[in-house]
Amino acid sequence: MIRLYYRQRCTSSPKAIQWFKKYKLDIHISTMGQVSREEIITVLASTDNGISELIKHPSHGSEEDASKIRLIKTMTLNEAIDYIKVNPNLLRSPIIIEKDKVLIGYNPEQIRMFLPKEYRRKSLGKNTE
Repeated sequence: MIRLYYRQRCTSSPKAIQWFKKYKLDIHISTMGQVSREEIITVLASTDNGISELIKHPSHGSEEDASKIRLIKTMTLNEAIDYIKVNPNLLRSPIIIEKDKVLIGYNPEQIRMFLPKEYRRKSLGKNTE
C-alpha cells in the first residue's frame, strides 16, 4: 500500500494526490502528525543527505520554524527524529512511501516510480513506436 503524508496548506500534496487518482492507484492518505518514528527512519535511510532532505528549508516557514530547524541541526540523529515526531510541521510535504520506494516532495518525473512495472513498460513501448 502506498502511504502519502501531507501537511495542511501544502501546494504539492494535492498535485500528488491528483496524480495517484489519475492513474487509479490506491493510496492511504494521512497527515504528517501520523507519520511513525519507524517511517521517519525508513525515509532517512533512502536519502543521501539525511535530515536536511526531510525537513523544510528554513526560509520556507515562520521564524519559529526556522529556529526549530536550526536547533535540529545541533542534535544527534535520535534526538532529531524524536523532535521531528513532536514537530511534524517541520517535514517537507508530501512524503510518499511504498515498501522501499520513497519520495519527499512532489516531482512529476520521480513520482512515476510508484507506477507498476507493467504500466511503465507499456508506456515506454508507446513512446518508442
